Amino acid sequence: DLTLSATLEQSLIRYRLRSIADIQRIFRKNSRRPSSGPPLRLNVRVRTVGADNRIDSDILRLAWVGDLSVRGTHPYTLFNGRVNGISGDFGLERQSYDIDRLEVKWLNAPADEGEVRMEATKRLASDCARASEGGDSCTVITKLDGPLSEMQFSYDSDCGGSYGSGASVSAMLYSVQRGCYDASLATGAEGPGYGSRALTLIESPLSGQLSRLFGRYSGAWIEQAEVTGLGSLAGDENTGPDSLGQALSLGLTSREYLRFRLKIRSGYHTASQDLSNPWEHMLALEWRTPADALATSPDWKRRLRDNLRLVGSLETKPTLRNNVEEDEVEKKIGLNYTYGFWGGWWTKPRKPSPPLKPEAQPSPVSPGAPAQGEAKP
Repeated sequence: DLTLSATLEQSLIRYRLRSIADIQRIFRKNSRRPSSGPPLRLNVRVRTVGADNRIDSDILRLAWVGDLSVRGTHPYTLFNGRVNGISGDFGLERQSYDIDRLEVKWLNAPADEGEVRMEATKRLASDCARASEGGDSCTVITKLDGPLSEMQFSYDSDCGGSYGSGASVSAMLYSVQRGCYDASLATGAEGPGYGSRALTLIESPLSGQLSRLFGRYSGAWIEQAEVTGLGSLAGDENTGPDSLGQALSLGLTSREYLRFRLKIRSGYHTASQDLSNPWEHMLALEWRTPADALATSPDWKRRLRDNLRLVGSLETKPTLRNNVEEDEVEKKIGLNYTYGFWGGWWTKPRKPSPPLKPEAQPSPVSPGAPAQGEAKP
């Protein structure tokens, strides 16, 4: 038998969760296989104190609080309690959504019957054509609901209309990739062609596959690979003779060591432009500063630890032929703080989400009392 009662003040859970399908596989019923050894009876209760308990995975970065008990004979255990997210983001880092609400709860139920309710938002510039000029923003909302073994996604947005008006899912996904709303996909207006948009949408899953491949064969020293500019292969971008389209590029980010990490990127401009050299390259060294030690707030400690870096880089950019006024090698040094610019100051007020229906609260389970409805092997 295993009996445990624990209070967590500070913890970090790291787990390789690359997609929602990975989460669902953990909680599927067919994954609960009886052990060949003697039965193990569990009587475990874990609760958190404070806001310094975190989960860090590929698609979920979260600070959480909770009170959860697990009782029964493994693998036929029953869960009772709830876990709530208090801050964090959901999705791959380049396309992540800010989590507004996240709750997972069990009412004396097996692990796969836990219910999840999540709402996350992402701010975008409301018009890609005027994104560089500043201005208004719009919001994309993603919701995740249902049992842990069969979670369902839904989307809503006020980009190009009002909430509940049936926003184009393809337009939203493509716009999230770009960081601004492109209405041409929903309205059929002029802009990048469908081939360009389709190739852009596969950049994220392709980058994930390459990250795993490079990580495996580099001894985990390469942490992330990112492919951008696939849309340029479609040849349907409208770039003028004096403009420079997006390069097809591959970027690699090393694993952090002693607060340092290395970034390398190489790109090739596929369009037939009058360039001195179609290649561009970037080499950067980043240092994660210890500024988080100066903060007393747990939220600011997390922000400074995750987002503040000192960066020095060398970059080469292709230039037009016979242009002797520009130096092809750019040397940069700066302090970078990663911040979701299209939030806070530039946001439009949106209608508040309807409150959840009142439901029965999970009753606490005392360590000595038998769990109701305990399953037998």
